[in-house]
Amino acid sequence: MANVKIVPGTGGDVYIPRHAREGKASDVYFTRDLSAEGLCRIYEKYAKTCPGK
Repeated sequence: MANVKIVPGTGGDVYIPRHAREGKASDVYFTRDLSAEGLCRIYEKYAKTCPGK
C-alpha cells in the first residue's frame, strides 16, 4: 500500500494490518439488557462522553 492515501470511511473491503493502522482506539460499550429501559440507562450513563451524532 505504498503511496496510497487512505480516506476514512472508504475501502471497507481492504484489510489494514494492526501495525499499519493510524489513529486512537475506539471505546466500545456493552450491555446485556437490550430492553428499551436498559438501552435508555446505558445511553443516559454514557451520552455525555460520546460527542457527535
